Amino acid sequence: MIERLNQIQSNHIVLTALLSLLRGVSQVFFQNNAFSGAVILVGLFYASVLSGTAVVVGVIVSTLTASVLGAKTSQIKDGLYGFNGALVGLALIIFVHDNPLVWPYLIVASSLSTIVMAASLRFLGAWNMPTLTFPFVATTHIFLLAIRRFENIQSSNPVSAVQIETLKKTITFSELGTGVFSGVAQVFFQSSVITGILFLLAIFVGSRRSFLMAIGGSVIGALTGYALGASASDIGLGLFGFNSSLTAIALGSIFLAPGRRAIGLTAFAAIITVVFQSTLETALKPFELPAMTLPFVLTTWLFLLAAPLFRGTTGDLEG
Repeated sequence: MIERLNQIQSNHIVLTALLSLLRGVSQVFFQNNAFSGAVILVGLFYASVLSGTAVVVGVIVSTLTASVLGAKTSQIKDGLYGFNGALVGLALIIFVHDNPLVWPYLIVASSLSTIVMAASLRFLGAWNMPTLTFPFVATTHIFLLAIRRFENIQSSNPVSAVQIETLKKTITFSELGTGVFSGVAQVFFQSSVITGILFLLAIFVGSRRSFLMAIGGSVIGALTGYALGASASDIGLGLFGFNSSLTAIALGSIFLAPGRRAIGLTAFAAIITVVFQSTLETALKPFELPAMTLPFVLTTWLFLLAAPLFRGTTGDLEG
């Protein structure tokens, strides 16, 4: 009888841990849903087994670090310490040359993202501001800059992965449509349309409002890039959609109260995100650092700080 109870308890612990990890993946899109996390992983592994593996390692390490250090159980179960680590793991696999040191380097970085997350929660909490993916960006930049001093691990020139093309200007309707789905996939550095569709399905499972914001944000990002004369190739790859998509989800379905003013503010923020993205890519180019989701973070912070002064836009939704 005692052995049976121990087995049930053990299985419960394993299931709880698995659900926490899956929620950690889904929190990248502001979803607290284990099934959404599972669908996202399917989309990732469809696009790249290496990328999917890096995300799994990153979310495990960052979540385990939070658990060992005694973070709040509720936050761990909700995946709040997992999503930044998942993205850190993925980014380092993409932006660092593949060698035996990449994986231990990734593990250390993902673990540090938990510390950065906790520090960000304390600092930004005083301002009632969300951390978003700032811990991911900060940690990744730290580790990409650090390797400039090392010989055994080298960068794969990350800027080239997000550089703005200047050759092909005209874009077809098909390429624009592809860019919308790829824009959602690019949140995890993927350009697969199928992966983007699976990500949207994952978001839909968690929140229909977030699903609409994700599509709308990606559309606005792609159209803004086109209107400003961005390369059709970059638009088709979704490089102008992913930050705007995240901004739209954050403002349109999580942090602003529903209503016409909030929708208008969200749409405007999605446009501004594209401008911020180009600004940051230009500013970071001399350092050979990718902007990643920093445009989304800065734009969202800016609009959230401004929102309380605009009537009918503030609120706190659960997505």
